[in-house]
Amino acid sequence: MSESCEMLNEHTINITALDYRTQSEFDINMILQILNEDDKGVKVGFQKDEDISVEKEKINDALNLLKEFDIESYRECCEFIDTIYLTGSTKGYYIRSGCNFNLWGLIFLYSNEENTLPYYIEHIVHECAHHTLNIINADDYIVKNDPEERFRAPFRKDARPMIGIFHALFVLCRISQSLQKFVDCYDGEYSKEFAERLDISMSKYNDTLNIVERHARLTPVGEKLLDDIKMAILGVRGNNDK
Repeated sequence: MSESCEMLNEHTINITALDYRTQSEFDINMILQILNEDDKGVKVGFQKDEDISVEKEKINDALNLLKEFDIESYRECCEFIDTIYLTGSTKGYYIRSGCNFNLWGLIFLYSNEENTLPYYIEHIVHECAHHTLNIINADDYIVKNDPEERFRAPFRKDARPMIGIFHALFVLCRISQSLQKFVDCYDGEYSKEFAERLDISMSKYNDTLNIVERHARLTPVGEKLLDDIKMAILGVRGNNDK
């Protein structure tokens, strides 16, 4: 246990701007190419190192709150995440948060002064959950649906493949679990926002579960994951039941 705590205290997540002026052209081009292949039509905006000091401090505060109130999610961040790239806006659809199977250890967070600590906490937990499921997905397809088959997603305008829907279900379960811990134990200026975010997350979870249960054809590993998700969510009662 002491070794685990020591590792948590020593781990530092690098928080930096996605700044084309300070990063190598090769790195930037590789990142953009991978993101474009993963989600065509969704762009990523750049930030400047000198413009992120306030948001960087807020993200560090968010990580400290996560460590205090949801140590399990914080441990996952320390285990999986090396760098958080802060991104900006651009024309059309752009990344609010994201990660990629081929960019292991990196997550992207949209940086804006309007973003609150609960916003950053939710999106960090979101991307860490994708990393967790990507580890399993590397060894198992999880779903047997045709990759070209598309389904309505309650959280997006575009239809998604079933593996994307299943990822969303897993992520929403993790987000809801984390937010429930803040609703139960946190008492501060963001209490109302944590409760509101939990309600929204649970609503999306229920809609997504309905799609998975109706349309997903799962591998044995996928079936076990679905059972685990449904068991885990039993501990989340949501704000309406408090």
